Amino acid sequence: MAVTFQIEKSDTWDAGMIAAATEAWKEIGHGFLKSINPIPDIETYKVLEDKGIVIGIAARDDGIFIGYCTIFITNKLHHKGFKKASCDSIFVKPDRRNQHIGRGLVAAAEKFAKEAGAGEMDFHVTKLVNFGSLLERIGYFPQSTTYSKVLNA
Repeated sequence: MAVTFQIEKSDTWDAGMIAAATEAWKEIGHGFLKSINPIPDIETYKVLEDKGIVIGIAARDDGIFIGYCTIFITNKLHHKGFKKASCDSIFVKPDRRNQHIGRGLVAAAEKFAKEAGAGEMDFHVTKLVNFGSLLERIGYFPQSTTYSKVLNA
């Protein structure tokens, strides 16, 4: 098994990656998410990648796609000159979980975030797919809770 973690631009995403994104949305598809189109907006990803705002990271095993992580690099508006990295989504194919792939994606996200100049990193963790215990084991701490509501019902 030769697992690699690398940046992959959205214009190179193959059907396997798009299917995984759809699978991830279905897995956390509680309530209102079931009515949202799970197809990624490749054009917007491309624009944000070109501006250095979005970094897509793929995990591959001998070239086969097994997971991904998407991070956003933004200037922290309350702290001029400070960049923050936020992981919006992380997904490991179910048959590859508990094999340290998620930990590898977190490490890759940290590496690429540092290279982009980020001084802080956070992860969005859902209640249905909660990997907070992994994050806490490697130095992260819970600091906020997000609440969601459907506005266009």
